[in-house]
Amino acid sequence: MPRNTGKPPRVELCDVRFRNGTVARGIKPSSYRWTLDDPAYPPGYDFDIIDWQPAKP
Repeated sequence: MPRNTGKPPRVELCDVRFRNGTVARGIKPSSYRWTLDDPAYPPGYDFDIIDWQPAKP
């Protein structure tokens, strides 16, 4: 899986892995926050997106 660069990927749907190890499949990238260690959230927030990959049809 490619690492999160802080910007949403240019794909229609993707699978993501959060800092806590949870995986979400087939999500719309525009519906999620892609910033890492955003000051609006606690440091090391469990639901920061760490990795992603294009969703398989």
